[in-house]
Amino acid sequence: MNLSMILISAILVNNAVLIKSESVCPLIGASGSDRSAAAMSLTVLFTTLTAQAIIWPIHYYVIEPFQLHYLETISTVLVVAGLVQAEELLFSSRWPALRSELGIYLPLTAANGAILSVLSENLTDGNSFADSMAYALGTGLAFCLAMFLFRCIRMKLLYSDIPESFRGPASSMIAAAILALVFMGFSGLIEGLFGMGM
Repeated sequence: MNLSMILISAILVNNAVLIKSESVCPLIGASGSDRSAAAMSLTVLFTTLTAQAIIWPIHYYVIEPFQLHYLETISTVLVVAGLVQAEELLFSSRWPALRSELGIYLPLTAANGAILSVLSENLTDGNSFADSMAYALGTGLAFCLAMFLFRCIRMKLLYSDIPESFRGPASSMIAAAILALVFMGFSGLIEGLFGMGM
């Protein structure tokens, strides 16, 4: 697969948040303000890319040659947790107000389903380093796109006249479901653009 196909596929067709339902918690929890939505999006993007750049060589130059497959999950979780800890320290020292605004969602990035799944999928599929990085970038951008769209929808809902029973989390969940349906419509995009199925 070429890199543009991997990127488009990860962002639109296999969107980790909207199609695979991974990382829905930070999507709903951190999209309350523009600042927290942007910070969470960039955190997930940075963590996904950096973790992939660290995990791939560990897997192919340490775990595979020495048959240490039992360390695969542990090494992945340790790398992601270490990155998130470093990000949390950075946020706490440089932007304490933003850190408190993100609340529990920043440390929960260590258990973010989208990040862990992209790392696992790239290793199981045997992707090259470039393909793995493209897929990690696409997954991070998919999270950013989902967060941006959901933030826009939440702003619209905030100023709309919604029946009392649908205010708050109910309208957010309905909006997320409709947005997921929209992204399901992209499933034939790769075949149409590149002439091949996924």
